Amino acid sequence: MTASVNHQQLNADRQRAEVRRRVQDAMAVIRAEIGPDGAYPHNKGRITIAEVLRRAGGVDKNTLKASYHQALRSEVEAFVASFSPEREAKPSPSAPQGPRHDLERLAQALVAAQVVRDEALARVAELEEQMAVMRTNLVPFGRKADKP
Repeated sequence: MTASVNHQQLNADRQRAEVRRRVQDAMAVIRAEIGPDGAYPHNKGRITIAEVLRRAGGVDKNTLKASYHQALRSEVEAFVASFSPEREAKPSPSAPQGPRHDLERLAQALVAAQVVRDEALARVAELEEQMAVMRTNLVPFGRKADKP
């Protein structure tokens, strides 16, 4: 006797996969459309969950409320949050202005960039050490590994 196939479940799985693909494709298109200045050319520059769903071919907002789409909803929320403009504090009239202030701001940015670079170099060194250990554990092609 052959195993029965639950066609309803297969169809539901196919539809869920299609929704996921369409939403992820829409996020990729939106990411590609953002200009070098960081501006999104549609929807008055706003990237929202509704905009992502609209760009995904009109996926209904209630679709992401289903428990089986929770991971996708979290992914879309994180995507939208990554483009949300942070509220910038307006400079007070007594705040330092002018070239000296710009120089200080650039110096701070340089220090921050150097910290990021140093962290990246440390990570590269760590990974190179791991690769060296892995290379010593490699078995040449055609030779059997010694069993412990």
